[in-house]
Amino acid sequence: MWNFSVKQAAKLLGVDPQTLFRWIWKGKVRPSIAIPMNGRKLYRFTADDVAQVRRYKLAHYWEGRGGSKPKAGRGKTSRRHHRSRKKELK
Repeated sequence: MWNFSVKQAAKLLGVDPQTLFRWIWKGKVRPSIAIPMNGRKLYRFTADDVAQVRRYKLAHYWEGRGGSKPKAGRGKTSRRHHRSRKKELK
């Protein structure tokens, strides 16, 4: 069975490691292994844990970010174009 560090699990999930730590501290997700080390805990995730966190991410990741995922094709370029178009109209 594979074990992943927080950094490795975060990379697999497509989130920042700090986000994964925040979810652990808030009790939103729980790794199978927590090894006490020098007053801290070393967290390790199994493949099942990563799948569980992936389900949590799909259900809750965009909450606090406006409530919905960004629309495709609306990157920085189009926003910049939109701003310049507004200036032209004034």
